[in-house]
Amino acid sequence: MIEVDSPLHHKKRGPNIDIAFRNITYSVDIIDQKVEQSPFPCFKQYTQKELLKNVSGIFKAGKLTAIMGASGAGKTTLLNVIASRLPPKQLTGNITANGNSYNFDTFGDFANYVMQRDVLIQTLTVRETLAFAADLKLEADD
Repeated sequence: MIEVDSPLHHKKRGPNIDIAFRNITYSVDIIDQKVEQSPFPCFKQYTQKELLKNVSGIFKAGKLTAIMGASGAGKTTLLNVIASRLPPKQLTGNITANGNSYNFDTFGDFANYVMQRDVLIQTLTVRETLAFAADLKLEADD
């Protein structure tokens, strides 16, 4: 992960929140290929595949953090786990906001991220693109 000071300043700023994660392991059930190709498909067997294994890190408040790695390394899976966009039933580890466990249902109240497949406007700079995305996610001041 690469961390830099964020030059973005918005009118509305919430409390400074650090999101930390320790020993995150995320698994999914996959159908055993040998059984799937057998003449008896009703006897499907599942095996677990670990998509993340013992991943730890921290997203510091006021910092822009880039997660870098090869295709298939688990970058998007990590963000989706932390943002509760994936079911937590096969998740182990500890995720905290300012040292306190948080409810996955309320993640969007204090954090968000720009997904890799978001449509970006080519004429905007990186700073303008992030500011635009943040403005769409933040509530308007009354």
